[in-house]
Amino acid sequence: MYWFTGGLAQAPAALHDWIYRTPEVDITRSQGDAVFEEAISARGYWEARSWFMWLGVRLGGWSSYKPRSR
Repeated sequence: MYWFTGGLAQAPAALHDWIYRTPEVDITRSQGDAVFEEAISARGYWEARSWFMWLGVRLGGWSSYKPRSR
């Protein structure tokens, strides 16, 4: 996947993973994915690549997300 992301996605991916795996963070899965998309865009990825990366976390992230207790 490095060829696709170019390595610039490491910090946004780490943030996204932290949001997903930290139940104390009061953010929904959709909001966490939006944070990832914004962080990827801020790193300078072109829009289509950002969208595909977002789609990947959106489709594959359900198994890693820790639901919040409300």
